[in-house]
Amino acid sequence: MTDASHLPEEQILRPGTTKWKWMLWGSGAFAAIGAVMVASGETVDGGMALAFFGVCTALSAFMLYSRNQTLTLRSDGFEVRHMGRNWSYAWQDVSEFKTWHRKQSGITYMKAVTFSPLNEKGSLLKTVNKKLAGNEGSLPDTYGMDGEELAELMNAYRRQAIGA
Repeated sequence: MTDASHLPEEQILRPGTTKWKWMLWGSGAFAAIGAVMVASGETVDGGMALAFFGVCTALSAFMLYSRNQTLTLRSDGFEVRHMGRNWSYAWQDVSEFKTWHRKQSGITYMKAVTFSPLNEKGSLLKTVNKKLAGNEGSLPDTYGMDGEELAELMNAYRRQAIGA
């Protein structure tokens, strides 16, 4: 358990870079293959591959090099900045943080830190999320940390703020 008495007043976390490096490399390689296909006369298939993987390459580069993708933890709450959007919550306005894992054939391929806003009206999407993951909201990344470690850190800030 993270010791809440030693938490910094503000902590800024950034997404890990490994997955975006792999995405950039892989998408770039497939975009290059599409370009070669177009140059060799396969304009439809090559063009589709070039367009799709070109967009994936650009998105990967944006996510890898953008400094605007952050999770800021403060004593009064947290703020998420992701893909040009910002949202924030006070600690007393959210439930405890949990982790959610998606497994297939015994291999975990998706992890998320989830929570539920306590004072917001539920929508259809939130209802579906609650059925699937047990909570209504999630963070867009684990910010270079293990999901359990990030959930515990956020719960420590929450406990400190609400006096639990």
